[in-house]
Amino acid sequence: MILREYVQTVLRKPVMSEALAAHILNFYEDLDMSLGELYEVVDAIRDGSLDEVTEKMDGQNVTFTIFNDQLQLYSKGASWKRILKGGLTRDTINSQYADRPTVREAFMEALEALQAVISADPENAARLFQQGQVVVESSIQMPNNPNTIIYDDPSIQFIQAVALGPDVEEVDQAAYREFISAAQRVSKKGHKVDMGLVPYLKLQKSLENDDALADKIKGQLDALLSKTSMQKSNTIGDMAVHLVRQQLEFLDSVPPELMDKAAQRIGSGVKSVLTKKEYISLSSPQAWSDFQALDKRRNDIVAEALVPLEQIIQLMGVYAFRNLEFAIAANSHESG
Repeated sequence: MILREYVQTVLRKPVMSEALAAHILNFYEDLDMSLGELYEVVDAIRDGSLDEVTEKMDGQNVTFTIFNDQLQLYSKGASWKRILKGGLTRDTINSQYADRPTVREAFMEALEALQAVISADPENAARLFQQGQVVVESSIQMPNNPNTIIYDDPSIQFIQAVALGPDVEEVDQAAYREFISAAQRVSKKGHKVDMGLVPYLKLQKSLENDDALADKIKGQLDALLSKTSMQKSNTIGDMAVHLVRQQLEFLDSVPPELMDKAAQRIGSGVKSVLTKKEYISLSSPQAWSDFQALDKRRNDIVAEALVPLEQIIQLMGVYAFRNLEFAIAANSHESG
């Protein structure tokens, strides 16, 4: 459903690494965030002062760059290693998606639009992309290849520029801004694909009858902190470790003397907290093997442990959704 799609992504934030992030983190995945900040978010939603909320586009995530003097497209999660292997070009799009015409047409339409921007100012494009060492992440929405939402018109929204190559430490922000300006100029000149930045949403001040929902959310946060013996100064990571420990106790597969460190390793993702040598010295090689199986399921274990917090954050999303004015999710069609 469209409502669920937006609610799940209204309250999210980007994360950066040596590779382009494969997804946008939800609040409950930001383990360094203090629990007290969640209360501040509720107040910001109520007052209409939550800044830099971007509209989640229901399209395809496409990263692009100029490599070997050619525009190339990549699926999300691009890394320098993947750039070196090469991405999608006109020829590879035609060959790889010959049996999927709507996907092929969507990629070709995006490729042609982006090439028009590059051709409009090739010198600036060269400064920006640095022969593949800088990439731009985007979301493409093509009516002929929809996901949940069917958009009326084709569009490309630029999310961020990221330096991935070993010889470029920072993105030339001036070149990135000029690239966006060039894209907007190309769009205004009548190109069939509209291009620009992901639009910011307007958060309006909560109506009086919504104050009860803000109080309900804070009450649920109070109850969860009390149940887990957490303070507002604790982080979501602290709560994750606490709740993961409860999960491990229920599974009854970790020796009691290793429980605290095992919970910290799985809850935080920091493997050095509990090494193989220490684990085996206090248990056995078979116990270590069993723990490795758990460690491989870390994401699932943490996600399951944090369900109580996720439910509260989803309610925060509903609260924010009531007061958001969406900018370009124009959809006059029915969706499945």
